[in-house]
Amino acid sequence: MLQHRISPKDDDLEPLDNPGKTTGFVSPAEDYMEGRLNILERLVTDPVNTYYAEATTDELINLGISRGTLFVYDTSIKPKHGSLVVIWYQGEWKVRQLYLLGKQVFLGTGRENEEPELVKNELLIRGVVTWSCRPHQKRPKCYVRSR
Repeated sequence: MLQHRISPKDDDLEPLDNPGKTTGFVSPAEDYMEGRLNILERLVTDPVNTYYAEATTDELINLGISRGTLFVYDTSIKPKHGSLVVIWYQGEWKVRQLYLLGKQVFLGTGRENEEPELVKNELLIRGVVTWSCRPHQKRPKCYVRSR
């Protein structure tokens, strides 16, 4: 379960001892300063029903999802036509785009040359993907600056 947290200032990552008061005078711009960005406030609307997963293949590349993409999904949201859903299907966990046509259910990967698959077996929809966060470069080995 996630908890609401206020991100504390990390002195190792701050270039100045007291940003905003480097001259000794309070800046008039401080009236318009915003708080620190808390990623959980943006990505999570229901902490009790929010979970995370990681893409292990590139089969959803046409939907902008490649290997290493992190999914944020919510189990309390009702899936609808066009939703990306986390499912248990044919003995494995998958992320697919859901197509609802009448009483028929289809699952797609977004590939142009591939028709969505008609669901014939039992399908368990675990949750609806609310965010996907993908890496744009390889992970660095160290996250803290050395002095």
